[in-house]
Amino acid sequence: MKLQAKISLTLIASMFLATALSFVFINIFIVIFDRSYSWYDLDQIAAGAARDLAAAPALDAAHAAETLAAWKARYPRLYFSVVNEKRQLVYASDDRPRRRPEIMAEVARHLREEERRSAARASSPRFVDTIDRSPFMVMKPVAAAGAILGRVAVSVQREYFLPFYIRLNDEKLPDAYLIVFGTIAFIVALSFVLVFIFTSPLVRRLRALYARINGFELGRPVSGAPDPRRDEIGFIRNTFDRMAKRIHEDYEERIRIFRDRQELLRNISHDFRTPLTSILGYAASLEEGVYDDEAEQKKYYSIIRRKAEYMTRLFNEMMELTRLDSDTSLLKTSEFNLGELAREIIIEYLPQLEAAGFEIRTDLPETFACAGDRERLSRALRNLIDNVVTHASGGRFIGVSLEPAESGGRPGVSLDVSDRGPGVAAAERGRVFDRFYTAASGGEEAGSGLGLAITREIVEKHGGTIGLRDNPGGGAVFGIWLPTEGIQTSDKRG
Repeated sequence: MKLQAKISLTLIASMFLATALSFVFINIFIVIFDRSYSWYDLDQIAAGAARDLAAAPALDAAHAAETLAAWKARYPRLYFSVVNEKRQLVYASDDRPRRRPEIMAEVARHLREEERRSAARASSPRFVDTIDRSPFMVMKPVAAAGAILGRVAVSVQREYFLPFYIRLNDEKLPDAYLIVFGTIAFIVALSFVLVFIFTSPLVRRLRALYARINGFELGRPVSGAPDPRRDEIGFIRNTFDRMAKRIHEDYEERIRIFRDRQELLRNISHDFRTPLTSILGYAASLEEGVYDDEAEQKKYYSIIRRKAEYMTRLFNEMMELTRLDSDTSLLKTSEFNLGELAREIIIEYLPQLEAAGFEIRTDLPETFACAGDRERLSRALRNLIDNVVTHASGGRFIGVSLEPAESGGRPGVSLDVSDRGPGVAAAERGRVFDRFYTAASGGEEAGSGLGLAITREIVEKHGGTIGLRDNPGGGAVFGIWLPTEGIQTSDKRG
């Protein structure tokens, strides 16, 4: 639900509850404080007063004053008056009726309307449909011995106040206004409390979002499950989490690249310094004529050339690794026969391997289509073969196999290069693909430590993986897996 809809429903619910509770509140106060007289009350009082007046044989002023004074003492807010059968005023308990000083005119008006309103007297209304401020009056005949001696009138002042036209005694107006303004204050306070209660979850979520944004740090990943609510706050929270995750990953990647470059500079300075020092030393000795013998001179010329070739190879590997690290390094992808490429590379190394006494075993299909950068994948396979020649030559064995393989439900190809050398210790397996890491010492004879790192970068650029496992016959197996979605292959092997 959208946040706007939630707020609207909260306000509507608050208003509804505040109105309902205010209605209950008003009626409770009316029951407690409202002592105004209804028509039924005045009718019963007038009937009682008429019976007391009818106890005397005649309706004289003295008897009327004595009787109605007693009723006045019981109901001080009511006004009592008596007229005889000729409609002449006999007695009035109050000589200043409110707003209408002529009590006889009020009596006459009441007598004229009495017949017309007789049907409505059976009800006991609290609300009236008029703004008439004249006294609310009930009249009863005073009858004795079958004859009507006169009429007794009982009246109370009729007042009203907005928003309802309510019949009240004017002595009660301060209480009435107290109820009205107290109710208004109660509605406002109750609405505030209800809105506060209903919006507290939204406020808590906003505060949590603020704390989450304010506490974001580059080096610390965001934690916590996504907000399941589909409103604006949940949208902002989840969008911020995704943004923070991308920023953190980019930051971590930049830190990794920075550290790799620092490590690269340190290793390059070390790996270039040693052969460069040798080159400068031998060149200076040859220039100064230290070695007169031609055989010695050729020997040292050969050393200088070998050192220079090592530095050239190291420089080329470093540049290749830098290009692979760069986001602008694009693979020149094309479809080619991976089996044929593997055979070509084995043939290139065949003289070197046979001269070193290697047993060569291959299991390569005649045709195995693959999509990728042919030149870089060729470089990756050469690096694996060079690694066997450099570090596992004691086993005098190299095997290269290629077969279809799935990974995570995706079709692909598995390219394995195996040896029977000393293998790789468990403590070193996690580092063999690190840059400049070599398991042996010996300068350029041990390699630069960049070959396997370059191989990993090439494979990962193609969306594949590379791993290391033990060879059942002794030694190690370096395995490459590459995806081959939508590419047709042949199982014919050679």
